[in-house]
This record gives sequence, structure tokens and C-alpha cells, in this order.
Amino acid sequence: MLRRLHAFAEHLRVIEVDGRLAGFASAWRNDDHLMLGPVVAQRPELAKALLTDLALAAGEAEVRIDVDDVHTGLADWVVARGLTPGFASTIMTHGGPLPADRSRLYSPLMQALG
Repeated sequence: MLRRLHAFAEHLRVIEVDGRLAGFASAWRNDDHLMLGPVVAQRPELAKALLTDLALAAGEAEVRIDVDDVHTGLADWVVARGLTPGFASTIMTHGGPLPADRSRLYSPLMQALG
């Protein structure tokens, strides 16, 4: 999925800290919405910076982001900026835990993919 994200997304942002990748996020159109996600970052403030920059690209489109439930601070931050929470979902895996640090995932690419 990540190899093709740049071709799918309308906007893609990355953040580097000390010359190393510290986060990335994308935005893509779904009808009249600009969907923000995935958002992956080392820290909440980096996720907020990525989201702010992507939201500026929305123009007249409505912006939607589905924030992972474990990031309540980010969810509150999103609501304080006028966005209505989208959907909640349960992360499910088959065959054991995923081989990644899930705490860095702030928003999925889309609900159907996670």
C-alpha cells in the first residue's frame, strides 16, 4: 500500500526530524470530501502539523479524518477545529499482532483498509 500511496493520494506530506523520517500523511478525494489519512507520526504534535498542512489544501471541500480511538487528545484537537468525528472502528488482526508500532498510527488510510 505504501509503495502506491503517492499515486493514489492527491496530497502527500512528510516530516523529517534530525534528517530522519518522523511522520507522513496523505489526503485524497472521495466525492465532495477531502479525506485525510493515513497519518503516521512519532509524536502527536507532528501528526497535528501534518493534518494542519493537509487541511489547508482542502479549498471548499469538506474535510474528513477518522482518528484512531487511542489518540483521544488528537480527537479532541480535531473537534476543537470544527471537524465532526467520523467513524470508530476496532483494529482486528488474524494470526497475531501486526509487526509495527500502532501507537504511531493516528488515522487509517480508509475504514475499509485500516
